[in-house]
Amino acid sequence: MSSGGTLAVSGDFQPDALSYLRQSSFEPYVNSIFVLQGSRSDAAANVVLQSVIDLITRPKIKLSRTGRVVAPETNGRECFVLKLRNDDGVQLDQDVYGVQHAALGEFRLLITRSYSVPGGSTYYEALINRS
Repeated sequence: MSSGGTLAVSGDFQPDALSYLRQSSFEPYVNSIFVLQGSRSDAAANVVLQSVIDLITRPKIKLSRTGRVVAPETNGRECFVLKLRNDDGVQLDQDVYGVQHAALGEFRLLITRSYSVPGGSTYYEALINRS
């Protein structure tokens, strides 16, 4: 730690691509395929991004003093859940997975199982909290 209570990072540190991805980065890719690569196996699993759910309650629009519609202030805070679905019968354990997407690139996410439908799909979630 540095004297100011912040973590000192070496000059060769490369942040994960996830640090640049925002909720709005994922929203256009609902219903697209993401590939998950686990740290404990060589097998990859395809999942579909079902939805992106905003967990911070804030007004969607507000009016300025002049009556103009402006975006609400978030000060960089955001908290959202990525809902994912696998239709291949693959049962993934809770783990940190390497994620690949054609447009968003590669990053790592903690994936947790949400629920399974007997004889059907398995649903997963990833929480991203920057609040």
